[in-house]
Amino acid sequence: MKLPLIDDALFIDNSSLERFTTCPRSAQYYLLDKREGNEERQGLGFGKHIHEILDARYSFHPNVIPDDMSTVLQGRGTLARMTARADTVFADWIPEDGSFRTLATALNFINVYNETYPVEAFSVLTLPNGKLGCEVPFALPLCSVEVEGREIKVMWTGRIDLIYKREERVYIMDHKTTSMMVPSYFREFELSSQVFGYVWAVQELLGVIVDGFCVNALAFRKPTKTGKSLELLRHIVPIDQSLVAEWKHDTETIVGDLVNMASREDFPKHTKWCVNKYGICEYAPICGLPPAQRAVLLGSNMYRDVTWSPLS
Repeated sequence: MKLPLIDDALFIDNSSLERFTTCPRSAQYYLLDKREGNEERQGLGFGKHIHEILDARYSFHPNVIPDDMSTVLQGRGTLARMTARADTVFADWIPEDGSFRTLATALNFINVYNETYPVEAFSVLTLPNGKLGCEVPFALPLCSVEVEGREIKVMWTGRIDLIYKREERVYIMDHKTTSMMVPSYFREFELSSQVFGYVWAVQELLGVIVDGFCVNALAFRKPTKTGKSLELLRHIVPIDQSLVAEWKHDTETIVGDLVNMASREDFPKHTKWCVNKYGICEYAPICGLPPAQRAVLLGSNMYRDVTWSPLS
């Protein structure tokens, strides 16, 4: 059985879980073989930089709401701090030819974001360690799976963008960069594994009840004469605790299926998503080869080692 265990524990996050539910073969290559496509995906890289810029705003957010929040935000140098972070993270950024994902776009975003949300009617939650609830990593025991006479602990991991409190209620905020803000965009979060998995994690970490999950949507598009190149919208998913409990049950079952597939060394490919709204699956060239040739391509320079972790 080939599983990336650490002290008999399997660390799994929402991205890995989504890969498995979409296509077990994709999870095998990413989670077990630790290989991913070598082609840089600028959309992901740009999104990470925008997250860094927002962290520069909220990691200094006052945890007590004064009468005039706008004065406090200006006084604490919010714009200057966000701009400095943008200069840092984009220092080595080389945009693709004709791309709108540039430092100039990020600087415009900073201005528009602060004009759109000059005042936040919430306090960023202070964690038990005294830090503000920004970019909070977690690794929590989810369940145990027994296979081949061996007990494997399953650790649920992730990184939460923001935990805040409003009118004595606790919420999670997740920053989502996208280029496709279609009318049904927010519907995908109503039953999202990430939403309920993050809610479960915060409730376990802090011993509180989470009332809502705020999707902080940031739509970046190529400028046109008629369309909006930047659109900012927010949507709160109300949390039903029975759905949180169901998420935990479903996730334990799904992870059990993953471990059993690893035990059998049999990860079937699901071909529905070989071509999807984001393009062609990065592993499609491998799956298109005869089985005896696939390991060679996976080990080639078309792919690289997976190094990303929500805990680092």
